[in-house]
Amino acid sequence: MGWRVIKTDAEGGTVFGPADARGADLTPQQRFEQALARTTSEDHERLARALGVASTALADLDAAWDDPVWLFPERDARGAIIGVLRRYGDGKKKSLWKAKRGLIVPRSLPAEGLILIVEGPTDVAAALSMGLAAVGRPSAAGGVKHLAELLKGREILVLGENDQKPDGSHPGRDGALGVATRLAAAWGVPVHWALPPTESKDIRAWFNAQSVDPADTAACHDAGQRFMAAIKAAVQTVEPPANGQSTDSGKECDAGGGRKSQATELVDLCDGVELFHDDDTGYASVHVEDHIETLAIRGRGFRRWLARQYFEATDKAPGNQMLADAINVIEGHAFFRGPQVKVHVRLADHEGVIYLDLADSKRNIVQIDATGWRVVAQAPVRFRRPKGVLALPVPVKGGSVTELRQFVNVVSDVDFILLVSWLVGLFRVGWPQPILIVISEQGSGKSTSMRLLRRLVDPNTAGLRSSPREPRDLMIAATNGWFVALDNLSSIPDWLSDALCRLSTGGGFGTRTLYENDEEQLFDALRPVMLNGIEEVATRGDLLDRAIRIGLPSIPEDKRVTESALYSRFEEARPRILGALLDAVSTALSRINGTHLAACPRMADFAHWIVAAEPGLPWKTGEFMEAYTANRASAHDVALESTPVADAIRRFMVSRKEWEGRATDLLAHLDQLVDEKVRHSRDWPKRPHTLSSALRRLAPNLRQVGVDLEFPKPGHRSRSIIVRTVPQKGVASVAERRTLFGDPAKAADRDADHPDRDAPVPGASVAGTAPGAAENHLATHRDARDAELGHQSSPRLADFDEVEERAAILEFEQGLSRQDAEAIARGASESALPSHQPNDEPPLRSGGGA
Repeated sequence: MGWRVIKTDAEGGTVFGPADARGADLTPQQRFEQALARTTSEDHERLARALGVASTALADLDAAWDDPVWLFPERDARGAIIGVLRRYGDGKKKSLWKAKRGLIVPRSLPAEGLILIVEGPTDVAAALSMGLAAVGRPSAAGGVKHLAELLKGREILVLGENDQKPDGSHPGRDGALGVATRLAAAWGVPVHWALPPTESKDIRAWFNAQSVDPADTAACHDAGQRFMAAIKAAVQTVEPPANGQSTDSGKECDAGGGRKSQATELVDLCDGVELFHDDDTGYASVHVEDHIETLAIRGRGFRRWLARQYFEATDKAPGNQMLADAINVIEGHAFFRGPQVKVHVRLADHEGVIYLDLADSKRNIVQIDATGWRVVAQAPVRFRRPKGVLALPVPVKGGSVTELRQFVNVVSDVDFILLVSWLVGLFRVGWPQPILIVISEQGSGKSTSMRLLRRLVDPNTAGLRSSPREPRDLMIAATNGWFVALDNLSSIPDWLSDALCRLSTGGGFGTRTLYENDEEQLFDALRPVMLNGIEEVATRGDLLDRAIRIGLPSIPEDKRVTESALYSRFEEARPRILGALLDAVSTALSRINGTHLAACPRMADFAHWIVAAEPGLPWKTGEFMEAYTANRASAHDVALESTPVADAIRRFMVSRKEWEGRATDLLAHLDQLVDEKVRHSRDWPKRPHTLSSALRRLAPNLRQVGVDLEFPKPGHRSRSIIVRTVPQKGVASVAERRTLFGDPAKAADRDADHPDRDAPVPGASVAGTAPGAAENHLATHRDARDAELGHQSSPRLADFDEVEERAAILEFEQGLSRQDAEAIARGASESALPSHQPNDEPPLRSGGGA
C-alpha cells in the first residue's frame, strides 16, 4: 500500500490518500470493470462453494475477482455504479476508497412481485439461489434514499438479522425496523418487516442449514417457499407517520416550522444526566424513583428509560429510528464529553475498601474495610446489573461460617476449610482466584451444593451453566456476573482448560466486532470459577495448578431431604453466613500488610489473603496452609496419572541421575518402556515435538516428584533436553508407589523381605541422602560389566547398557537372580529395541550412567 495525490486544496496544500499498487488512479467503476473482465465462471464456482450459494446468483450480481478480494458493485436507483464493496477471504468487508455506498441490485430484478430487502451481497445471493427476488442494502440501516427511489410502488419486505450483541443491542433487528419506518414515512404507506427464523442469523445461514445442493434449482426453489412460510407469522407492519411527521427526514414538520427534530428532543432529555464511559461502553447514571441506576447507553434499560421520559414529557411515543439516532448522539457525548470510569458487577475495590452490591430494590451496598463492614446507600464506585443478577439479603452480624456445613455435603474437615477459604478468597477483587473443582458420583449433591454457594455470594437466574461452546461464551458469562459456575462437565477440552486458566489468573479474549471490518471486541475478566463433574475432568497440569479439588460423599436415602426444605432453612441462615464471611474479609484487610508467608505456593496471593483472614475463621492458624499444600500435592498426582508419559519418564529416571539427548532419542527410549497398547493410544506422543510439548506441560508436576527437565532455549542451536533426578523432601505417596512399583501392598512385602530396598526414588527422595539402594545395585553391576569388558569397544554397547540397566532394576525390584533378570531383560530388549548396525551412533546418551 502506497500513497497518491488526491487533490490540491484551496490553500495550495496537497491532499494524499492510499493507493493500491495496481489501478491506483482508477475510479471505483473502472476498477470494478477491469476486474469483472478478468473474472471467469470457475471463479464464481469457487466463491459459491465457500458461501453455499448458487454460482449463477453471483454472476447475476456481477461479482468480480480482484485478487485477493471479491468486488461487488453498489448502484444507485438508476443502476449506475457509485461504489464497490470489497469482500476478503476471512469474511471482512470494506468499501473501496473514496466510493459512495449504494444498493446490491441483481441484473434479473423482476418488474413485478415481492422484493426482499436484505443486508449485504451474500444474503442477496442466497435469496436469488432460492428463487426469491431481493435487493441488498449496504448496512443494517443504510441505503434508504436509494431504496425509496428504486422500489416506490413495489411490494417489499425488509428482512433483518438475529445478531443481538452482549450489551443487549440488536443492530440487525433495529436496522430493519428503522429502514421500514423511514420507507413508510417516505412513501406514506405501510411497510412490512421481519426477522429470519430464530435459529438462523440471516437468510444465508438459514439456506445453508437446509443442506440443499445450490445447483439443484427445484430443491432450492422449494427451500425458498419454506423460508417464506417460516417467516410469515413473524411479519410486522410499520404504519406511515400521521400529522405530517416525517421520520425519513428526521424532523417534525408542522405549519409553523422551526421545531426541533424528535431525535434532538430525545437528546435534550439527557441534559443533567451524568454520562461517562469505560474502555468501550458508554453509560448514563439516571434517576429512577428514589435512587440512581447505572445503565449502558446501548442497553435495553436505557432505551426504555429514554422512551418513558419522552412519553411523560410529550404524551407521544418516540419513533424507533429517532431513538436509535438519539442514542448514537448520547453515546458520543459519553465518550467525548464524559470521563472514563470503571464500572463493576457485584464487587469492587476502591482505595483499599471493598464494596459489595446487594442488588436489591433499595440499591444497598456493603462497605468492607479494616474496621468492619456496614450497609450504605451510596459508594464511590459504579455498579451495573446485567440481566439475571439477583438480590442478596442484608447481612447480619454475629453469625459463623460453620453454619454453612449443614447445607453443603462436605464431610472432610480439610475440604470444608478449603471450601470456606475459596469463598473468602473471591472477595479480593482483581487478584488471581483459584478454581473450585467438585468431583463426586451422582447423588452426592454436587449441583445443589454449588447452587447454594452461588446464592450465598452472587445469586443469578442462571446459577449454574452448561459447558460453553467457545471462549466468547465463557467471557460473556464472566463479564455479566461475578463468578462462573459450570455444572456436570464430562470433560474439559484443551481450549476450555486454557480459557479457565486465563479467567483464574487474568487474561483477555478478542474477537472482531459484528458489522465492523477493523473493530475488535475485547473481553477482559478475572473471575472465580467453580465446576463439578463425576469424572476427573481437570487433567492438565496448568489447570490443576490453579485449582482446589474437593470430593463429596454419596448421600444415603435415609439422609436425603427435599430441596424445598433445604432451601427454606438456607434462606433463613444466609444473612448470618454472609455476615460471617464479611467478618473474615475485614480481618484479612486489617492484617494483609503485616502477614508474610514462609514460602509462596502457586496462587500465592490467594494463600496470602486466607492466611491473613485466619484469625477470623473457625480453625487454628496454619491449618489452611496444611490443607492447601496437601490439596496441591494431590493435584500433581492427578496431572501425572492422567498421561502415560509421566509414568514412563519417571521409570526411565529410576536408575539415572541425569540424561541428555534429543527429543527423538528420548521418545525412542520411552517407547521401549511401555507396551504396544500404550504406544498406539491417543495419549502417547508419536512425534518428538509432541513429546517435548507434553513434557513442557508436565514439567512443574514432575519437578514436585523429583524429576527436573531443562529444555533448549529459544534461538539456541542446541536441541538437547536434559532430564535430572533432584532430591525432594518427604516420602512417596501411595499413588507414586503404585506408579513406580505396582501395588503398594506387594511393594511393602518386598521391602520386608529386602530391608536394603528402602532407597528413595524420583519423587520420594530425602534431601541430603546418599544414592539409593537401586542406584548402588545398578552401579555394582556396571562396575562388574566394565571389568569384564576390559574397556573394549563394541557396536552393541548401547544395547548392552540397556539390558544391564533393565536387569539390575528387575533384580532389585522383584528379587530375581542376576541370571534370570538378565534373561528377561535381554528378551525384552531384542523384541523392543531397534538393532544397530556397525558404525551407527548410539541413539541415547546418558549422563551420570554408563
